[in-house]
Amino acid sequence: MPERILVDGRKVDRADRVYVLPGLHEVVAMAYDGRIARVNVTARAAESRNVPIVFEAIESRPARPAGSVAGPLAPTREALAAPASSGVKPWVVAGGATASLGMLVTGIGLHLAANSAEDERRAALCEVAPADRVAQANASVEGVSTMSHLGTASLTAGALLGVATLIYVVVADDTEMRPRPGGAEVKVTW
Repeated sequence: MPERILVDGRKVDRADRVYVLPGLHEVVAMAYDGRIARVNVTARAAESRNVPIVFEAIESRPARPAGSVAGPLAPTREALAAPASSGVKPWVVAGGATASLGMLVTGIGLHLAANSAEDERRAALCEVAPADRVAQANASVEGVSTMSHLGTASLTAGALLGVATLIYVVVADDTEMRPRPGGAEVKVTW
């Protein structure tokens, strides 16, 4: 079953009917294992037809042209069965650490702002002030509470993201992943 189908370079869904103008069209199908099948089809007006796609069997690695140093054109069955090197990806670590630090700083800032607003509210209640100022100070309780809750949520998310990034760094070096039909097999060594 093809992974991707292109008609005249345009990706189409396997379940879709493809409408084309009369004339010559190229159908390209790419399999999950890297094989490619090409079929040229001549369409006539008001004609509907199925186009059979046949992939050639992979028996061995394709021969490399003389003087080339690149690897095989498509992965072999042995390569697909072998564990994929997972390794630590620096952009994941940098992104996780940066986001974690940003959330922690935001959480601390929100808590400091909430504490400052609460101090101002309490000071306003202790002063001899007009009734409207006291009412305004009492109304700000909800805003202070919201800031405090957002700060706690941000601190929690930042801490969890930091721990997840650390676990990724520890686990990613010793993790083996193998593609399987319908998914992947993951083996973690502690």
